[in-house]
Amino acid sequence: MATRTPRRASREMVGLPGLRRSREARGLSQKELERLADVSFVMISRVENGRNTTLETARKLAKGLRVGVEDLRMGDSAFAADLEREIGEGRERYYRHFNGGGGLDPAHEEDLVEAYADLALARGGTKEAIKVVVFEAITDGKQRGMIIAQEERNE
Repeated sequence: MATRTPRRASREMVGLPGLRRSREARGLSQKELERLADVSFVMISRVENGRNTTLETARKLAKGLRVGVEDLRMGDSAFAADLEREIGEGRERYYRHFNGGGGLDPAHEEDLVEAYADLALARGGTKEAIKVVVFEAITDGKQRGMIIAQEERNE
């Protein structure tokens, strides 16, 4: 009689290059994420260091971080490109807000600050990356100041 080898269920394996970025952006340690996602910190470490994982584990991690699996599957360069696009759109909303006579709006400012912080992390979180992002934020502030000054001159 032939011995039958049980077939292992086919499981889709995925890489999560955005896991570390998402975890760090939320200020979580691997142990804290372990508790939130019910995934061992050893597995979290392995995945953050490039090991693929099952889609089931990816879903648990995404749920623990309150993001989509797609966000975790996105590499840093794609994430940075999305953030740069988001910042550009945020700048436009902010400038239109001021050009329309609106005053200071903490919600607009908080959105931009959050996007700039994420962008610094996506660019590697190095001192040089942070300096570049801070410079971009200062440039935005100068442009906003010029808009306000122009409006005051027109009054």
